[in-house]
Amino acid sequence: MVAWLKEQPKIWLIVSFLGVSMTGYHLFTTQVLLLSHWPHLNLHLAFGLVIVFLQAAERIPRAKLLYFLMAAASVVVAVYIHIESDNLLDREQMPTDADFLVGLAILVLVIWAAYLAFGFILPTLALFGIVYALLGPYFPGELFHAGIGFERLVAMLTTDIGGIYGTLLFISATYMAIFLALGSFIEHSGSAQFFIDFPMALFRGMKAGGAYAAVVA
Repeated sequence: MVAWLKEQPKIWLIVSFLGVSMTGYHLFTTQVLLLSHWPHLNLHLAFGLVIVFLQAAERIPRAKLLYFLMAAASVVVAVYIHIESDNLLDREQMPTDADFLVGLAILVLVIWAAYLAFGFILPTLALFGIVYALLGPYFPGELFHAGIGFERLVAMLTTDIGGIYGTLLFISATYMAIFLALGSFIEHSGSAQFFIDFPMALFRGMKAGGAYAAVVA
């Protein structure tokens, strides 16, 4: 076992450790409340960003340094959000310069991580939404709106409660994380194949046995 671990790339080992830690944290928080709402979402996002960027560093060696820096930046902004979470609530809609810079970093990191994980479609939609929010006064007809200042928009999407830290991240950090952990366990433990093989064996030779097996499975 030790020899096998030594043969694995160091980045792979770090990513595996973070993945197991992230899973353990989310399973533990189903029973014990460790963090309040916003810090919990922030930690969930930090785990995801660091894992995505480290995987990219392993997959794209020529940009390894860049992705190491982006992983480090993900940790830095997560620490800032965690430390300043109560203060950010108090100064909602009144971000400081530090809030703006951290929010801008979060926005860039999330969009780039989405590109690495899912391709160009989601980042393109996000960028279109940002452009539309900024350039609303220049759109014709029904698409016209007064527009939002860049600093205000960054705050709305990051350091204010909403945007990136809104409903979708909440669903990901609560329900999806648990279901993904359970699904991964079922798949890699062989349980998924059991749920297919058992009804196939149970109804083998029966008329319409395939249909019965499909319903049971």
